Amino acid sequence: MTTNVVNTLSIAMSNGNKRYFKEILEEMVENHKDIQDDHGYNVFHMIAKGPINEAGLLEFLSLLNTMMGLKFSKDYAKNFINSKDKRENNLLPLHLAITKGKSKIAIEFIKLGADPLEKDAYGKNALHLAASFGTLSLLCFLVQDLSMDINSQDELGNTPLHLSILERREEMGLLILTLTSSINQQNASGDTPLHLSISTGNYRISKHLLYKKAQKHIKNLSNQTPSTICQLKDLKSLLRKRLTKKSFKYFLLIFIALIIQSGSLLSIELQNPPKIYRLTLSSSGVFILSLSFFIYLTCKNPGYENTSPMPLKELYEKYNPEFVCPYCSLKKHKGTRHCIVCNKCVRDLDHHCKWINNCVGKSNEKAFMAMLIWMMFQSSASTFFGCWLIYKSWFEDHLRSYEIIFSFISFSIFIIVVPVTVRTIRNAYKRKKLLKLISTKPQTKAINVDESSDTESMLLYQRSDSFNTFTNSRKNSAA
Repeated sequence: MTTNVVNTLSIAMSNGNKRYFKEILEEMVENHKDIQDDHGYNVFHMIAKGPINEAGLLEFLSLLNTMMGLKFSKDYAKNFINSKDKRENNLLPLHLAITKGKSKIAIEFIKLGADPLEKDAYGKNALHLAASFGTLSLLCFLVQDLSMDINSQDELGNTPLHLSILERREEMGLLILTLTSSINQQNASGDTPLHLSISTGNYRISKHLLYKKAQKHIKNLSNQTPSTICQLKDLKSLLRKRLTKKSFKYFLLIFIALIIQSGSLLSIELQNPPKIYRLTLSSSGVFILSLSFFIYLTCKNPGYENTSPMPLKELYEKYNPEFVCPYCSLKKHKGTRHCIVCNKCVRDLDHHCKWINNCVGKSNEKAFMAMLIWMMFQSSASTFFGCWLIYKSWFEDHLRSYEIIFSFISFSIFIIVVPVTVRTIRNAYKRKKLLKLISTKPQTKAINVDESSDTESMLLYQRSDSFNTFTNSRKNSAA
């Protein structure tokens, strides 16, 4: 009788027939034990595995709670919500909902009395399963609302951060990095999160771990450090190079170089006859214009995202993870990326330039390109002019030190500017090519014409009620 009731309820729910579902609860359920079979499988397992969308499942769960609460008692669920199904590796309804990616159902189960600390057959609680299966909004609920320990370990010593990296859940890994400070914790094999991100070839997570000061020299039980297990060329270079930090030392370095360049040029102007003087650039003009570019770009807002912060749980429930920044707790627009150095989201971020100690983004990219063109021109022209003066002085046996200094400084600036210019042009070309590719595809209709509006690609997809009604009517007609 019991198995028959659960199966009948499952058929009614699969067809989206709430009226039939309600009739079964009224007529066939005589005892609250009728909604569970002999193997521990009950109506909550059935809802967790439901084939319809999550919004529909929530409606059936609400109907179940209302009917069973009226028929028996409001706390009826406590007897079944923590029941383990022997045919599903002793999974609780909560665990089953998480493995199916149903965050809202899992949260409702917890509110009904499900224990998130209860472990499955592999020693994983709800937090570990959420990290493994990428249910972002549920993890935010467990950590921020229920204050669960984000650094708790399973039977193998893996924390949620370890599990998200092992399962290649990149967005989940970034979220956990914003919630934890224990990034060097080792599992039973001695592996840190950095060991796992390097071995799985995840460049983005590895970079974020290093910026969070993950240790590169910790050894696991096999006596291996992250560097020794690294196989990819780009990851090896990431482990070797020094990370960019927010600092004005490079700006001061270029400031001193411009002063020396302008001073040596002034000396050349004062020592040469009027004909040569007219061929030289004005030392004050070169210095003022070059320095003005650097000061302007250092102080200019590169296009920081100005969306109002929202609770992370609400963001992950509404938007696709790629449009949510866990660091800034806000919705990102298309093309927006988070700068690890500035710790801010920047629209159309190109890169963080250490020479201006600022990001290059949507609001200052044109000015940055203008500065690069000017610095390319003035440094190459100054280098050519300095070499000509040295060549001329060499044959006159009257080589001057300030001419050598002027040429050396100009050539050094040229060497610095060239790779930055090439990279910026290459990135701009890639973005233009990508935008052209996107423009050839059918565009999703925005909710309104404002650039900051939410498009359909940004929102999590849910079937509309009208679509469900149409589909269910077709199924009922066929039945």
